[in-house]
Amino acid sequence: MKLHPLAFGLCFILLIETACGPPPSTGTRGRSNADAGVNGSADAGLGNDAGAAPAGDTGSPVRDAGQPPPPPRDTGPAPCTWPTTNLGNEIGQSLPSHLAWQGLGPGENQERRIGIDEFFDCDGERGIHAVLIITSQYGCSRCTSQADGLTEMLASWRSEGLNILVLTLKLEDPGDQSPASMAAVNHWRDAYGLNTSYVAYDNGYTMVARSGGGSFGTPLNSIVDPRNMEVIEAIQGYDRSYAAVLNLARARAAQR
Repeated sequence: MKLHPLAFGLCFILLIETACGPPPSTGTRGRSNADAGVNGSADAGLGNDAGAAPAGDTGSPVRDAGQPPPPPRDTGPAPCTWPTTNLGNEIGQSLPSHLAWQGLGPGENQERRIGIDEFFDCDGERGIHAVLIITSQYGCSRCTSQADGLTEMLASWRSEGLNILVLTLKLEDPGDQSPASMAAVNHWRDAYGLNTSYVAYDNGYTMVARSGGGSFGTPLNSIVDPRNMEVIEAIQGYDRSYAAVLNLARARAAQR
């Protein structure tokens, strides 16, 4: 049988579609694995990348340094330090820290070294209000007059609440003008009952100012501030009212 040319053409087209099959789908099913790694939701480089730190990883732990150390404890005022400038024995100067004499302290019977540091009270903790150093000679009527009433005067000052330390320095032994020794100390203290004050000997004339040729009158009363060991006044002879030493002592007593 002869086929019509048109029918033959249709059969040929149907044969080709059957042999080749339908064109591939445009969905994601047909994509290659490599494609999925770039654009697909199963991209292993984004969801399961083993090179990235897990979401909960905070890195190396930070060491707790704890509480800061407490501030240094206040231990009160700094300890007393001796003045280092303007040292000397004249008015307005501070006595040098090396001054010392041999003698007896209040109520003592054994000779010992008496250092100037025993009279130093920079912060008032020791309760010293003033210091009176008396340079004294034999054959001096004013020296004996002052010594005769000194113990009674000290008692009246204490009754007022004033702690005034008194040191008498003898410049020679009794009777012969020889260099002073413990003989002068014992004789002077016993003669005038100076058991409540200091008595020592001073062959170096340590409290006599060197200006003006070194001349001086006795008794020489040097009034010293125990806070800085400054010589406040140096009186040749002595003021029976003791006004200068009392003014200093009362001022220092009022500060505590």
